[in-house]
Amino acid sequence: RRPQISSFASVNYLYQNNDLQQLAVLQNVGGIVGVNVRYNLFDNGRHKSAVQQAQIAKDISVSEEALAFSRLQTEAKKALDMIRNAEIQLELEQANVQTYQANYDQVKARWSTGKLPEISLREAELALISSELKMKNLEVDKQLAYAILQLLMGQVID
Repeated sequence: RRPQISSFASVNYLYQNNDLQQLAVLQNVGGIVGVNVRYNLFDNGRHKSAVQQAQIAKDISVSEEALAFSRLQTEAKKALDMIRNAEIQLELEQANVQTYQANYDQVKARWSTGKLPEISLREAELALISSELKMKNLEVDKQLAYAILQLLMGQVID
């Protein structure tokens, strides 16, 4: 947008010694000084299009930032929901473990007196172990959700 200015200067000196001509010595001194100024009156809209492209790039980066923030909020809400669900399921599974433990104790007592076959004892034992395993998996899921939430909050570094 600004004009381009350049300057130049030159000095010429000519000395010629002629033996055969009318002027035995020819001597000339001259100089030139100048300034060039260039200003584009019309640039085919390059400046306007560059400004428009910069504005478009700025709008894109603003929308990408908003999208990233929205995704971050969604992931944080999902992690919080995972924590809440795991806690609710843990409470229910603790009640199930107590029920399976009581059932196992009853089946074991009846098996020891010979009133039930061994397969019933193994089924009750398998149900108790399966319930305890499910409870451990829920605890792991809860801890994983806590870790994801801390990662999203920037408290955990990769």
